[in-house]
Amino acid sequence: MTFLTRNFLFFPSVPWKHPKDAARDEYGEILNDIYSSAMLFSNEMKSVDYIGPFRSAPERTYLFSGESPSGLGPHGEKAVHILAADEPKRGSKKLGIAEFVSEWLERLGIGSSLSVKGTYG
Repeated sequence: MTFLTRNFLFFPSVPWKHPKDAARDEYGEILNDIYSSAMLFSNEMKSVDYIGPFRSAPERTYLFSGESPSGLGPHGEKAVHILAADEPKRGSKKLGIAEFVSEWLERLGIGSSLSVKGTYG
């Protein structure tokens, strides 16, 4: 790139940018970062199970097939199945979900503990 200014030849080593263009580039980078962050957040939120505000009344007994459910269900109806699936596990496979729920029940003053017991027969 060659410029002719006042009868002198000038060979710029770096292309000159107007300060407004530089600011525009900086804002473009910031907007790109915000967009990338929003996309990451959106993708993470897709993996969150939503539980609606309305719950079914608890049943007296639940039939558990032994399969681990993939989610809680929109009304939390599969929560009991998740608790039941975790209970027979031992060692590092057991997540301790009932103990975790018990801790929160006590913190909130709702109850002192939660136990999961199977009835066979």
